[in-house]
Amino acid sequence: MHHIVTDGWSVGIFHRELSAVYDAYSAGRSSPLPQLPIQYADYSLWQREWFEGEVYESHLAYWKKQFVTMPAVLKLSTDHQRPNVQAYRAFRGAEQTITLPADLTRRLRLLCQKENVTLFMLLMAAYQILLHRYTGEEDIVVGTPIAGRQTAETEELIGLFINTLAIRANVSSTATFHDFLSHVKQVALGAYAHQDLPFERLVKELQPERTLAHNPLFQVMFVLQSEEILPLQLSGLTAQHFRVDHVMANFDLTLDIVERNDELVCLFESNADLFEAETIARMMTHFQNLLEGIAGNPEQRISELPLLSEAERRQLLVEWNDTRTDYPSKQSIQELFEEQVAIAPDAAALVWNDEKFTYRELNARANQLAHYLRAHRIEPDTRVAVCLERSPELIVALLGILKAGGAYVPLDPAYPVARLQFMINDAGAPLLLTVKPLAAKLPSPAASTICIDELSQELTKQSQDDPQPIAGPDNLAYVMYTSGSTGKPKGVMVTHRNIVRLVKNTNYASFSPDEVFLQSSTVSFDASTFEIWGSLLNGARLALLPAGAPSLKELGQTIKRHKVTTLWLTAGLFHLMVENHLDDLRGLRQLLAGGDVLSVPHVQKVFKELPNCRLINGYGPTENTTFTCCYPLHDLSKVNGSVPIGFPISNTSVYVLDRHGNPVPIGVPGELYIGGDGLARGYLDRPELTQERFVRNPVSANGDRLYRTGDLVRYRATGEIEFIGRIDTQVKVRGFRIELGEIEAALMEHETVRDAVVVARKDSGDKHLVAYLVSRNGNLRAAEIREFLRTRLPDYMMPSIFVTLESLPLSPMGKVDRAALPAPGDFKRECEKSFAAPGNELELKLTRMWEQVLRVQPIGVDENFFELGGHSLLAVKLFAEVEKSFGKNLPLATLFQAPTVRQLARVLHDEGWQTAWSSLVMIQPGGARTPFFCVHAAGGNVLEYQELARMLGPDQPFYGLQAKGLDGKSQPHTNIKDMAAHYLKEMREIQPEGPYMIGGRSSGGTIALACYFKLLPGASTRRQRVSRRAKKWQSHITNLRSLNSGDKVRYLLNKLRYAPAKAKHRIYRRAYKLCKRFGQPLPPVLQNIEEINFAAVRDYEPQVYSGDVTLFLASDLTSDYDLHDGWRELVRGKIETYEISGNHINIIKEPHVGALAEKLRTSIERTEKESNTA
Repeated sequence: MHHIVTDGWSVGIFHRELSAVYDAYSAGRSSPLPQLPIQYADYSLWQREWFEGEVYESHLAYWKKQFVTMPAVLKLSTDHQRPNVQAYRAFRGAEQTITLPADLTRRLRLLCQKENVTLFMLLMAAYQILLHRYTGEEDIVVGTPIAGRQTAETEELIGLFINTLAIRANVSSTATFHDFLSHVKQVALGAYAHQDLPFERLVKELQPERTLAHNPLFQVMFVLQSEEILPLQLSGLTAQHFRVDHVMANFDLTLDIVERNDELVCLFESNADLFEAETIARMMTHFQNLLEGIAGNPEQRISELPLLSEAERRQLLVEWNDTRTDYPSKQSIQELFEEQVAIAPDAAALVWNDEKFTYRELNARANQLAHYLRAHRIEPDTRVAVCLERSPELIVALLGILKAGGAYVPLDPAYPVARLQFMINDAGAPLLLTVKPLAAKLPSPAASTICIDELSQELTKQSQDDPQPIAGPDNLAYVMYTSGSTGKPKGVMVTHRNIVRLVKNTNYASFSPDEVFLQSSTVSFDASTFEIWGSLLNGARLALLPAGAPSLKELGQTIKRHKVTTLWLTAGLFHLMVENHLDDLRGLRQLLAGGDVLSVPHVQKVFKELPNCRLINGYGPTENTTFTCCYPLHDLSKVNGSVPIGFPISNTSVYVLDRHGNPVPIGVPGELYIGGDGLARGYLDRPELTQERFVRNPVSANGDRLYRTGDLVRYRATGEIEFIGRIDTQVKVRGFRIELGEIEAALMEHETVRDAVVVARKDSGDKHLVAYLVSRNGNLRAAEIREFLRTRLPDYMMPSIFVTLESLPLSPMGKVDRAALPAPGDFKRECEKSFAAPGNELELKLTRMWEQVLRVQPIGVDENFFELGGHSLLAVKLFAEVEKSFGKNLPLATLFQAPTVRQLARVLHDEGWQTAWSSLVMIQPGGARTPFFCVHAAGGNVLEYQELARMLGPDQPFYGLQAKGLDGKSQPHTNIKDMAAHYLKEMREIQPEGPYMIGGRSSGGTIALACYFKLLPGASTRRQRVSRRAKKWQSHITNLRSLNSGDKVRYLLNKLRYAPAKAKHRIYRRAYKLCKRFGQPLPPVLQNIEEINFAAVRDYEPQVYSGDVTLFLASDLTSDYDLHDGWRELVRGKIETYEISGNHINIIKEPHVGALAEKLRTSIERTEKESNTA
């Protein structure tokens, strides 16, 4: 029987009645069943009447009150990504069972008696706590079935009476189980009292947002049955139940508990498309552990109830943190460096452009600076500010400061003056090391400024011997500033031991002396710690990337020039290099990438194409000295939708904990806490913040500290950690950790901003910052605010896009609902009044590149790249495209001097760029409308379209596609397919993505159709062979019949005029076929573009096109056969036809072209409108 007409209760009735009737009939007796007082139809009629009464309204009011706010979807952490159309059908299910022992069952029953609750209430409360502990959610809704037979008359009826109740409870982790059980009891009693409202009627009344991905209101189910349905009892026969293995799951998870033999049999039915069997097996064990804890002490807080077994706790806390190695933890950086000098004094330590420094030379220069600094009273933990570009002087300065006993404070010269001023003052640095050109741009600090480029004579007087060490492993090595949530950056205090732990006797990378490291990071970014000290403390070679932001080509050239073997790249730069300069990475032995989520396709590409390079995903905050976890890619099957951040590196411990400091089970999200020898001392002069983020280890009794990362992660079953997202508003963009609150605080300082929220989005392409602003006085200008921020924030903290809203969306709790903020793409950009369109082909190509890279459209040639949301990583991407298209490798600094399309075009022109011959001809640049591409006719030229373009209006971009070979140099295309492929490639330089509008006169229409087939891979592949000769004579006869005698004569004479030309066409066509058959290029004598095109059109076998076509037909009768009928054989969609006065040739000339332009413009506008509303 189908569930639509029966339920579990009915099956029991059916078994009893069938047994009774079988026994009676087999014994020759009549049916013993009594007459039923009512039938199911009577119940249906009663229910329909009930829907119109007051009781129904009171029940509905109760449930509406329960769901006055819609619950969020319960996000159980799954092993596989949820399909978007999952709830379209029942899910593929799986079942596992665990039996709770009789002793535990007995103790739970005793607890129910003591608390005056039913077993259902207690088990429901435990199940909701399990879900709370697995998800961290406090608002938990669980569905449960109820018999729905509240009257005696329905107890013996077969039919579907069962209803579903949505039990919604608020699970406060600070409450005791006793208190929560009381809450669940009240909720359950209220639901029972209002159980007659059908669940589907509630859903209809509430109208929650529906999706095919999950069920409405709840996604998990709980069922408690007092006993299973007994088998049929038939005289002389033995009947038994058997379970069908084809399990279908209606929900993500269903817990079905049956009381049997004083035990509780718990069946977990799960969605097998979401959960692995081992995940559910762990969950079942956790449920039993939870019930043991409840039975043992119901007065425990919910957060204290046990989930994990002792074996699980040991695995998570001890075994997976067994990372201790023997490394020189009692030595300082300078001591380890001096050891390398003693081992190999003449080995190359540093290379920069054509300069090379041995370990001996580098040590001597650093010693001289150290002695000089000692004279300036540098002591242990004294901070010395350093503002230098990448250069040998920078490395000498860092070593000199450490040898003197101090700690360096790296400053990026590109930072705004106000930020540099704050950092110098906040660090309390008595000295600032820089060079004279930079000193002139720096603020006037309280520190004494020392320009090391003016110290050559002073330094030569200093000793080259190693200074007596005064700083040890626990002294500061550097203070590095990161973004701060209060609006001010915070200084992270890193010790010598922290750095030594990173690069000595560790497990995540090779640090042998034959490695060549590249310092590509700025010294104010903590990846430089790995680059500089990973090489110099291990006898390896450090290559320095030239100062400034390099282009991709410059980076690749440096890697190859210096034979770099070990490279660190931020995620964004990694993706760009893999896309554009993968070959430059082939010499690498190890490539570390991270700072943000790595793209799986890019990782797969490197894994497959760079077999000799070890790819490592590196993760770690500055507070734990660069790297905390690393994941070397050995097996792509482990990259299941995301690249794990891996395992803790040597001498590092990691813990995944819930908000109360409890370790969470495998697969369950929690916050990542970090400990070990990489843990920084804290934040400089920020004791409150240090206490908040550097906390006592809650899972250890030894009193060590842990850093709370704010990162949401989970363990996989094999021990690697998977990054999920952020808990707070800190984000990572282009490798930099950013506190969004710092940007918001800066925005709020502007007088026109009333409210501001900043989020990191990844709508398309790379992650970027978007600022949502509410104006104070209605006069809010993005350009003005951008300039305001530039004086306060570094480049990497600048929002790419500014969106103005009337008000910020709020959650029911009154907080800003960041998830409800609209995507920036929902707002059409308003162009400046002075918008200038491209004036030539070079500007046009550059404009299209900018629009593609910046994801902004339209862009005028005088608009600033950085004001449009550009930043350094997008600049790298743009210049990679420039190099591809124009063959010019420009320094990235060019973009600062020439930040507009017009200026950059001028630079390229001055660099000697020459326009390459192209099939694409810009006839009219137009404005922001969709371009119209018009293919040449048989002659190959497109100049004939100039008048048509002009009459379409100045806002309509119009491009002609001329035949290859017109320049007399390039080899012409001899078939329509090659023409279509070539023209599409040229079109995509102007318009990278569709929809496209393509047309053409005469044979150009055929080529335009071929272009569409290239764009639509799903088009029908059925060829349409047309018997042209038969069609031609049939059409001639039809045409002649419609003419009078005089017109017939003129018609025939007109056709005879073309006979010599057609004979010539046939000769050329045969010659082309011979060249093609023997694989020979066309000799110059045969390179007649018109004849080639005639032959190509004659040989072309078009596909059947399923879309719509618009035809503009000349009014005369010069065609061989009816064109409309000819197109009808090729087009399955609608054919819209306009008749234009004129003939096949002069339809695009005066006086006919005006009518053509008018009809064509109408058609274009309609097409654009339909495309925008699609």
